[in-house]
Amino acid sequence: MGPPHQPVHESNLTLQFSNLLVVSFDFILFTLDLLVKILDSFAFIPLKSGYV
Repeated sequence: MGPPHQPVHESNLTLQFSNLLVVSFDFILFTLDLLVKILDSFAFIPLKSGYV
C-alpha cells in the first residue's frame, strides 16, 4: 500500500474524467438532436411544396 493520499487523488481524477465524459456525451446528444431537427426541417420543405 502506498501513501494514504494516493487513492484520494486517483478517485478525484476518475471523478473529473467521468464528469468530462458526461458533459461531452450531453454535448454529442444535443448536437445530434439539433442535426435531426435541421434535417427534419429541410426534409419537410419539399414535402410541403409537393403537397401544395
